Amino acid sequence: MAGEDYEIKPLNSPGAGDGSKSKYVTLHKLKAIFITLLLLIICLAIGILIGMSLGQEKTVEEEKNNEDSDTLKSLLLASMKAENIKKNHEILASKPHIAGTKQQDVLADWIVERWKEELDEVRTYDYNVMLCYPNSSNPNYVAVKTPDGTLMDKSDIYEPTATPDERPQDVPPTFNAYGSSGHIEAGMVYVNYARKRDFDFLRTNLTVNVTGKICIGRYGRGFRGTKAEFAESNGCGGLVLFSDPMDFGNRENISVAYPNNRWLPINSLQRGTLLLRNGDPLTPYYPAKNYSYRIPNDQVFLPKIPVTPISAENALKFLSKMGGTVAPKGWQGGLKLTYKLGDDMEPGYENYSFVMHSGNERPRRNIRNVVGFLWGTEEPDRLVIMGNHRDAWLYGSIDPSSGTAVMMEVSRSIGELVKSQKWRPRRTIMFISWDAEEYGLLGSNEWVEEFEKNILFKAVTYLNIDISVQGNATFRAKATPNLRAILKDATSSVENPDPAEIALGRPTVYDTWKAKYYDKDNTSRPYLKPLGSGSDFKVFVQKTGVPGADIRYTWDEYKMPMSSYPVYHSVHDTIAYYQKFLDPDYKMGLAVAQVSGEILRRVSDDVIIPFSPLDYALEIQNLIAKISENTKKDFKMHGISVENLNMAVDDLLSSAASFMDVVARANFTNALEIRELNDRIMYFDRALLDFRGLPGRPYYRNVVYAPSSTDAYLGVGFSALTDAINNALEDNNWEEVKKQLAITTFHLHSAASVLARF
Repeated sequence: MAGEDYEIKPLNSPGAGDGSKSKYVTLHKLKAIFITLLLLIICLAIGILIGMSLGQEKTVEEEKNNEDSDTLKSLLLASMKAENIKKNHEILASKPHIAGTKQQDVLADWIVERWKEELDEVRTYDYNVMLCYPNSSNPNYVAVKTPDGTLMDKSDIYEPTATPDERPQDVPPTFNAYGSSGHIEAGMVYVNYARKRDFDFLRTNLTVNVTGKICIGRYGRGFRGTKAEFAESNGCGGLVLFSDPMDFGNRENISVAYPNNRWLPINSLQRGTLLLRNGDPLTPYYPAKNYSYRIPNDQVFLPKIPVTPISAENALKFLSKMGGTVAPKGWQGGLKLTYKLGDDMEPGYENYSFVMHSGNERPRRNIRNVVGFLWGTEEPDRLVIMGNHRDAWLYGSIDPSSGTAVMMEVSRSIGELVKSQKWRPRRTIMFISWDAEEYGLLGSNEWVEEFEKNILFKAVTYLNIDISVQGNATFRAKATPNLRAILKDATSSVENPDPAEIALGRPTVYDTWKAKYYDKDNTSRPYLKPLGSGSDFKVFVQKTGVPGADIRYTWDEYKMPMSSYPVYHSVHDTIAYYQKFLDPDYKMGLAVAQVSGEILRRVSDDVIIPFSPLDYALEIQNLIAKISENTKKDFKMHGISVENLNMAVDDLLSSAASFMDVVARANFTNALEIRELNDRIMYFDRALLDFRGLPGRPYYRNVVYAPSSTDAYLGVGFSALTDAINNALEDNNWEEVKKQLAITTFHLHSAASVLARF
């Protein structure tokens, strides 16, 4: 009854008999009091636990934020030391460390022990892959065969050494990885750089038949694996590659070279892989684990013809005996002779022929990646990754040890900052030492194949340091366009390592980069090279849509265009060469370390990931505008409209601009709002993936940037579309162009919708 007052009486009091209302009410009230007290105790306990938790969170926040960003930057940059990089370098490049050998394991163990001390956790990931090695008892060679069957002018089996630090016992026989074994006796044809255009020129303009011949060509201006592919598809019986002095040597006097200057000696050569489909050849698309299915050896996508490198000195002996038509002017090289196309012999050698022999073997070996972790606080599932490969063809002082030495100093400095309790990143930082990169990005490819779902949904960025210093003129970066701003900020924060540049009024790394490696379409900013392939960033950018960058110091590439630094993949890539001609005080290496360290700090800790989708959208607009301008007449002739494509570009620009405005007005105290904005920044790049892959190349998914189909090193904007256009210009089939225009339009709208939330 409403409004009644019930007196609570003791059970033994008058009127508290069995079944009385007073007894019921008394028990009911006591139960209520008990429950109330119990709830109070529970709430108090929860309050204590929450207080303890908040106290712990506060401790982390205080640890993380007791220094402001500028102070943290100063602490980090000041902690990095050139002498530490030098010490690392001298450990890493003291001995050859080709993938699958004992020294690779020794260096892996050294990195593991370092990271156990410096980082939160370290793990190793092993894979069993097909590699390739020369056979010292059945070596590769090229020779001239006399009429009586004698072999003369046999090419060097071992690359000659030039300095005491180059130990002859360290040098393996010459080879190109994955070249087929075999023996050929045939005529020889000069094919310039062995590019598609070179074979097309021989076939259509000069009617030179290369079928069954030993084709000889120059290194440079393209990936050697693509050269082998074109040689095989055009019918060559074998391919010989040499480093012409025009491309790698001292053009003024080819006899003067290392150790007297930085140029490649005429008796030296370049090793390298021929693998086009990166990753273990036996387990395409899946990691090379013990449980993996391996395709039969006769089904692997590898060269079916022998391919081997020789020195320019050896090449001179063969080219000088070749007759036939004089090669075009643009095909003439730096050797002291007139280059001829061959398939004929010079007078006096009419009955001579050429012999090519290869004894390469393709065994399975174990490789090992080493991964170090610094766990994040607020977003530990978000991964900011820095990687460098550990393996080299020989000593690998520049490629890759200059990069490994830098990464080890960056990991030490960032780890030290965390352990000092001055800072801990909000996102997890991972440092990775890859194995077997030189064979075709095997270590990174297998790891990403194993953890593709994790990388696809969790990786924020991948920063690659393959080589830290290959020249001392300027910084350069390859990157996805949304990293332009963070690269500018980081390079503007690092002091210029070149006093001569400072004297010219260029106090920072950014100033020289902008002055010497400027964007030819916009000279007010430095050039950001597109990412193709050729290093471990490839599988992140092309397979999982992770935005990334590859940074290093380089020569003045505008004044001195070269395919690579002169002693690339040779026995002379040593510590002595590096210290004499590139970076004696390790100041350039230190600058790269500081730039990469600042990028990692910012990307791992800025509340909003410091990437700009608007910069990416503007670059897409520029790429589409160039394609449209270059094809305007052909499109009009074949009734092809780019109106829908241009509308997609406008949609993307509008969405990106609106998104950047939303970011500018974001509530930084709202964790869910921040997470949602960061998701849209991350997944923008994923929206530009076509999971069916590019036409004929399912292992490439990035619609905007992918390697050229004719040069795997070269990054090309909208590769599938440009390939379709180039093919249509040859075969007049424009249906594929229409299809690729539609696919491109779709993906640009998709990226716009990701930025717009839906």
